[in-house]
Amino acid sequence: MTAIHDDVDRRHRSHEVAVQATLIRDRSRYLLSNAIKYGERATVVVEDGADLVLRVQDDGPGIPAESLEQVFEPFFRLESSRNSSTGGIGLGLGIARDIAQAHGGSLVLCNRSPRGLEAVLTLPKQDGPFIVRSATRGNIHAS
Repeated sequence: MTAIHDDVDRRHRSHEVAVQATLIRDRSRYLLSNAIKYGERATVVVEDGADLVLRVQDDGPGIPAESLEQVFEPFFRLESSRNSSTGGIGLGLGIARDIAQAHGGSLVLCNRSPRGLEAVLTLPKQDGPFIVRSATRGNIHAS
């Protein structure tokens, strides 16, 4: 019975990793989509150091400094500085931050000079949920 239990346990863990990676990918796409919607163009910078850092930069109007944290609150939208015709109900950034924090990371927003916004998603690489099995070698590596 131990072999069956171990096999089920391994498959369950692999499924969890795939779901977590899917959540991160989905929220990364969301950040990129927001940058294009509100900033008309986006630049993505990836830094591969002790942590994995994804910077999504746009050339839009930015966010008033006093609202940089408030935009993470559920249902909060910046109607006056963002294009209200783009839709959305104000949940995406909060969900993105919650997912980053659940994975031991962070999501922060900062205004760029002279204009624009930068979303910085930081995720730990070691001992985190981004450890996946290589399909070709069976090795474990960070991705």
